[in-house]
Amino acid sequence: MKFLLNISTKSNIIKQMGLFLPILLFTLLFMLLIIQLYNLFFKKKTIESMVFNSDGMRENIYDKYNISLNEDEKYLKKDGKKIYYKNLNNKKNAKNAKNAHNKYKAAIILQENNLPVSKFYKWDFNISNQLNLDLIKKLNIKYPLVIKDVNGERGKHVYTDITNVKELLKNIKIMKKENIKQVMVEEQIKGNKYRIMVLNNDIIFISHHTTPIIVGDGEKTIKELINEYPVKYNLNPIEIINEDLINQQGYKLDSIPEKNKKIKVTNILSVLNGGKNVDINVNEIPPVNVNMFKRVNQIFGINFSGIDYISPDIRIPYFSQGKILEVNTGPSFSISNQKSKKIADKWVNAIFHK
Repeated sequence: MKFLLNISTKSNIIKQMGLFLPILLFTLLFMLLIIQLYNLFFKKKTIESMVFNSDGMRENIYDKYNISLNEDEKYLKKDGKKIYYKNLNNKKNAKNAKNAHNKYKAAIILQENNLPVSKFYKWDFNISNQLNLDLIKKLNIKYPLVIKDVNGERGKHVYTDITNVKELLKNIKIMKKENIKQVMVEEQIKGNKYRIMVLNNDIIFISHHTTPIIVGDGEKTIKELINEYPVKYNLNPIEIINEDLINQQGYKLDSIPEKNKKIKVTNILSVLNGGKNVDINVNEIPPVNVNMFKRVNQIFGINFSGIDYISPDIRIPYFSQGKILEVNTGPSFSISNQKSKKIADKWVNAIFHK
């Protein structure tokens, strides 16, 4: 009897497992579907640094231009000419690249070489807030201000549109709480932001980073409009949101803006933060600006950079109102950049015909 009971129990367990497995399989398939939908609609569009052995570079450039890649010896080869790519991504010039990456050191170097930068100050956590404020005033640094992590990147730990002492100290306190050791304070310059990629003394591309704007419909809150932004415009989400900037326009995150009212919710201008790239024809740029951008790499002793630059218009000479924001030594080279024949032609030419 006990034996029969055991058989019956085992049979029930098997039956239950038979019912459970299809449910488990369905759940896993459903989760995979959700992940795919997320990747399609919400995940950041593909942005990658200059990774020479990436699948994107192989597919979009090497295969099309008959370039062979040797990953063991780290070189590219075309028409019998070998180029060792470790020499192209600043690894050979690591010390120089480190100076460019450090925003405070870079600003000093640029200033010493008479290149345009905003007025700046490095916050000293070893002295009182008041003494720091006095030193900022002495340097005639005026509001609005930007504060940023000296070694930060991709817009992280950057606070813009600071209009008074209270906001400045509030954001300094946030930086300190987040254990940011070195903080730079700058005058905020109004204008359009541009990215200039320079490789081997050639300008590969210039793009304008647009400002993410939400538009009121008279029904949704600003927060809801921000959430729907990536799906509506097929762009990356606006992840770095500036509530102070929203407040300065007379609104809050839970406000419902009037229909067709345009609201600026961030001044971190980047494709990664909901912005859009607009290509600029290099031939439209005055030679004085072109030479200045090339000179940046020469000053730092690097051969590859993405220069962030702000100006009312990049087509006017830099000494009018233009400023260099920072020098990126590992800039993004997006899939759309790689697929652009004009950009790819310049990239290949800069590497193999120099």
